[in-house]
Amino acid sequence: MKHFYPLLLSFLCAITLGIYSCILEKEPDIPTDTNNVINPEFLSTEITPDSNNIFQAKVWLSGNGNLNILQHGWVWSEAPAPTLQNDKLELGRLTADTFLAEISGLDTGKIFYLRPYVTTGMGTVYGPERCSFLGVDFTINTDTEIFRGAHVQFTNRSTGNFTYLWDFGDGTTSTDFSPPVHIFNTPGNATVQLTVGFGSCQITKTLVLRVLPNPFEGYWVSIPGGTFMMGCTEDQDTTDEEMCYDDEGPLHQNTVNAFIIGRTEITQGQWFAVMGDNPSDNVCMPDCPVENVSWDMIVNQFIPALYRKTGQTYRLPSEAEWEYAAYGGEMFKYSGSDSLDLVGWYAANAGDKSRPVATRMPNGYGLYDMNGNLWEWVEDDWHVGYLGAPADGSAWIDTPRGEERVFRGGSWMHDPELCRLYTRFKQLTDFKEIDIGFRLVRSN
Repeated sequence: MKHFYPLLLSFLCAITLGIYSCILEKEPDIPTDTNNVINPEFLSTEITPDSNNIFQAKVWLSGNGNLNILQHGWVWSEAPAPTLQNDKLELGRLTADTFLAEISGLDTGKIFYLRPYVTTGMGTVYGPERCSFLGVDFTINTDTEIFRGAHVQFTNRSTGNFTYLWDFGDGTTSTDFSPPVHIFNTPGNATVQLTVGFGSCQITKTLVLRVLPNPFEGYWVSIPGGTFMMGCTEDQDTTDEEMCYDDEGPLHQNTVNAFIIGRTEITQGQWFAVMGDNPSDNVCMPDCPVENVSWDMIVNQFIPALYRKTGQTYRLPSEAEWEYAAYGGEMFKYSGSDSLDLVGWYAANAGDKSRPVATRMPNGYGLYDMNGNLWEWVEDDWHVGYLGAPADGSAWIDTPRGEERVFRGGSWMHDPELCRLYTRFKQLTDFKEIDIGFRLVRSN
């Protein structure tokens, strides 16, 4: 009996040694120049709500090549101090000192406590806890590159019982859910931050806007509303060889509301600033008017792109608005004078090409080149004459729309007969020519 206990002790030691050897065999060999951190430490963690339903999670550990980490991942719950007994994301064996993960499928509008973990042969170690929540999101009505003076509308799409603090990067803030339109007047980068609070947690979403010089500063002219007689009469023609054409009548009364229009034709520099190209045949940057642009290009490409740069809406003028603005509150044969030489570029003085804008005299409203230089597209569908035309200044638009649009004003290619205030021509919406351009109306 006295020999029994030593034998039993030896037997238990052998079993213990065997079990411990098996555990050690589970640990992989440690390569040269790496650390076998038995109890790793977490240097830092980062939780970023990447969208309405995904957290981007990143962890930095204290050592390189922690090959003894048999399991790693994240745990979370709606209460502090989550463990492996709560929801978890298991990522397997770890062979580096950082790890990234996407945590998805969590409800928006709820606060979550998240923390990383690693499991070694010695047990599980939890990293720092972070509280966060999903559902923070906002959009803007413009591009991130905008012109100085742009009207930017921030639309908050966040969900949950949050508090909000907007910082627009220019010394102004707002606590509104979706703040009023904000105007950015300082060129350079503007860092906009939306900080959303929920209980003890805060999430900040950042957007950097690049504010560029505005090529349309000083460009717009306010035209007062009024009533005028639209169309051609023989009394307005002052030379024997000129007469009214069928498509220029009948003379009729039209009442136009106040509106804002460009003081010149859109220039090549303005087009380039918005579109990044120059379709003109007579390249003359930046002050010659842009040409070789179709009605379709203006309406479907340029106007939407200009909106995204400014947050303001634009359109082509109606034919009635164009003619009313061209008169300039005065009764002349041409826009601003009875002498086309004074106010417009045409065949006799242009030198076979378009010329820089605003180099002839303006009319009474301060508008340049309404006659000559380039024809100008307007919004209206083509109709032969004005029978049935609107009398309220609006564009005459068919349903469905016709294939042809109106352009007005004459060009550098033509004699005075085709540069009169009431001369009208038409073309298909995809037509482009070296003597056709446009100017815009700004709606706000």
